Parts: sequence; structure tokens; C-alpha cells
Amino acid sequence: MGVFNEKLIIRGNYAFAPFESLNEKGEMVGFNVDLMKAIMKIASDYASFYEEKYNDFHGLNHADLGVPPQAYSYAVTRGNEEILFRLNEALQVLKSNGEYDNIYNKWFGVYEERAHQLIVSLLSIFCTILLIGAIYILYRLRRQTKRTRRKLKDSYEQLQLALDAGNISVWIYNIEEGNVRFLSHKDYKKEGISIEEFLGYVDNEYRDRIDKLLASIKNKEISLGEERFKHRVDSEHPNTYYETKVKLIEANVVHPDMIIGTLKNITKDVLEQHRLIQMKEKAEKDNMLKSAFLANMSHDIRTPLGAIAGFNEVLNGDDRYDITDEERKLYLKMIYTNIEIVSTLVNEILDLAKFESGTYIVKLSETNVDEICRTALENVRCQVKQDVELKYTPSKKDLIINTDSVRLQQVITNYLTNACKYTTKGEIQLSFIETDDRVIFSVRDTGCGIKPEDAEICFDRFKMLNNHNNGTGLGLHICKLIANMLEGNVYVDLSYTMGSKFVFELPK
Repeated sequence: MGVFNEKLIIRGNYAFAPFESLNEKGEMVGFNVDLMKAIMKIASDYASFYEEKYNDFHGLNHADLGVPPQAYSYAVTRGNEEILFRLNEALQVLKSNGEYDNIYNKWFGVYEERAHQLIVSLLSIFCTILLIGAIYILYRLRRQTKRTRRKLKDSYEQLQLALDAGNISVWIYNIEEGNVRFLSHKDYKKEGISIEEFLGYVDNEYRDRIDKLLASIKNKEISLGEERFKHRVDSEHPNTYYETKVKLIEANVVHPDMIIGTLKNITKDVLEQHRLIQMKEKAEKDNMLKSAFLANMSHDIRTPLGAIAGFNEVLNGDDRYDITDEERKLYLKMIYTNIEIVSTLVNEILDLAKFESGTYIVKLSETNVDEICRTALENVRCQVKQDVELKYTPSKKDLIINTDSVRLQQVITNYLTNACKYTTKGEIQLSFIETDDRVIFSVRDTGCGIKPEDAEICFDRFKMLNNHNNGTGLGLHICKLIANMLEGNVYVDLSYTMGSKFVFELPK
């Protein structure tokens, strides 16, 4: 309620505010009643005068009874500016002396306090609900965070297990900073090494390929690539190969442009690949040698058989062949020699089949080394050329060892036979010496010798260093197989330069 206007003094319709009502005695009470009483007390003289003079000031005690809230009004007719001024003047006096506030607080203070309490209660309830909701949300977020962290940890451990199982590590190249960081790799312990240091691990043979790959990724020519490279040779990496796969991760609000890559140790794969290539090449070479062997063997068998048949025909022929006794002896010797050649060919083939199939059983026995050597010398004496002297220098005549006597004699015989083929003059010498744990046999000659690069391959099967001499290329290879079975060793002594010297070391 502010100022009385021309039409209304008080007008309102409040459901809960006690402006006017009847008490138990039937008296009109309320805010409007007390306020009008206070106003009329101040302006009573003028109001009485005005009522008597104009007789149109009415309704001060008027109240319409009915269903609350009550309709109420105190009114004057239009044009009564003087009485309106007096009433408003009285209202200002009540406001200035505090009487208006007293009347207002009497009737409305309790409602304002209740309204304030209600608002405070509602705010408290609202804040409590918000607090409970926030706590619940935080609780759910915390549980979700824990669950997410657990999943991330499990995923990381699974990824790490997979990387370890595959011998793979991850590296990140920050293009802006120019450094490389390894997430995990046993060969690279440092973190934050420069790209130059990282590329320094690459062997020079592969450096251009890696530089080109990184440049293509940085220039966004490609988004994904892979390359193989060899690690720089050092004491820890004598022969190490890696495979790297790289991908460009473009810049965002979190990080600048970077290259992420994997590093996998493929040394075993590369070495296995090289081994398979070598085996393939060896198999192809062996196949060629086998074809040559079959061709040579066919020739080597037909030739002595033809000689045997021819000499036999001469010896058993009619009077067309007039031969002397000396010629007859010579022809018989030639027949015997060719029979030995055929027999040797067949035996070598049969021995190779037994040794390589693993069906041969070593037969150990007490063996007199001197007797074995002398027998081998007699076996090859007929093969020694005219200008060659066959020598034997034993270190001990009564030396007895436990070995396979047949195979020991075969090795020595093959060594001597090989020397007879390539020695046209000079000497062939067989000797042996005894050490604490083994016996070392050697056959040296004054023939054409053997090149250092052929010292190993001469023991390969079907290998013939001189195709002009008869043979199958199996003799020295069989010597190597026998040495392996007897836990010995065969090799060419390259320190001997007067020809060739073949050595056979045999455990006692």
C-alpha cells in the first residue's frame, strides 16, 4: 500500500494476508482497519467536516461478509482532491513516525517470517538434494574411473605381453622437438634420444632407405610404411636385423605432428631366410653334382667293364691274337685293376647310402695301427706312378687302439688313393703320431697341391677339384662321414706347401 489515489484508498484480494476480517466478537479487525483508524485519528477533524459538508465519505466500516477472502474497499467520489491530499498526508505522517511499520509488522510480520523460513527450508532441501546428487554423481564417476583404469591397465598388460611375445617395441618420434622416445625396448635404454642418434644405430647400407621412409611420412606423401634394416655392427649387435612399421599421427590440441612406429627383432627370421636360401642353392648345386656324378659313374663303370671284356676276349681268344707271356701278365693285371675300379665305385655308393641313412653300425675292436697302415699301403701300391716313391714312417709299431678297423683302413686308403691320382713324381708319405688322447694320421704328397679356398669344400659329396682324373667325388666325403661317426676330425693342413697334406685325427 503506497499512496491513496483518486479512485481507491485500499483495494486488494489476498487469500492469506489478514487485511480485514471479523473476530470472535463480530468486530472488524485487520491491517486496513488499524491503518484507517490511525489515519482517521490524524485527519479526523477534516474527515468529519468533509462528511458533514459533502455527506459522501462512506464505507469506513463497510465489510462484505461471505466466503473468504473478503472483498473490501474504502472509497470516495471523484474530484475530492482535498480529502485525498489530507489522507495521503496522514499516511506520510504514519510512515515517518514508525506507526505504519508497527501496524504492518503486527499483521504481516509472522507471515514474512514464515515465508522466510519456508524459503530457507526449501533452499536447504534443494541444496541437500543437490549435494546428495553431486555425491552420487561423484561416486558413480569414481567407480567408472576405477573401472576404466582397470580396463586400461589390463589392456596395457595384454598389449605389453603381446609385444614381448613378438619381440616388438614401440617408439615415438616427436617431429617438432626432433627426438625419439622408446616405450619399451631392451636394446635402447635411453629416453628422448635425438633422431640423429636413433638413425646412427642403422647400418650404413640401410640408412638411405630409412631416411627416405621417414621423409615420406613427414611430408605426408604416405601415412603408413614399413622397412627392414640392419643394426650397426658392434660388440652387442654383431648381426642384428629389425623391421619397423611407421605411421603419421597428425597434430591436435594435445600434441604436435609425430611419427609412431614399431620395432621388431627379425634376426632369427632373416638368418633363417639366409640359411634356407643357402640350403636351396646347395640343393641345386648338389643336384647338378649328382647329375654329373651319375654321368661320370656311368662312364667310369662302362670304361673298366669294357676293358675287362676286351682283355678277357684277348686272353681267351683264338689264334688271331698272338700274345706273349709278358703281354698276358700285363692284360691280367689290367683286368684286376679295372675290377678294383668297379668294386671301389660300387662300395663307395653303398657306403654313402649307409652313412647318410644312419643305418651303419660302428664296430669297435682292438686294432693294431701299424698293421692297418701297411695293409692300406699294399692296397694302393699298384696305383703309384713310376716316378713316385711310396713311404711309411710309423712312430710306434705296436700301438693298439679301440676303433672300427675297417673304417680306419678305408680312410687311410682313400687318402692314399687320392694322393696317387694327383702325384706324378716325388713321393707319397704315410705317417702317424700318438698324443695323450688321440692318434693323428697324415698323408702328404708332392703333387699339385690344393688351394686354400678348396680346403673345406673338397670334403663335400660329389666334389671333384680336377675333372681330368677318374673318380666319383665321394672318397673324401666318405672320409668325413667316417670321422664324424668315430668322433674324429679330417682336414687339410694348409701349412704344408710342397703339395697337399690330409690329416685324420682319431680318439684313442
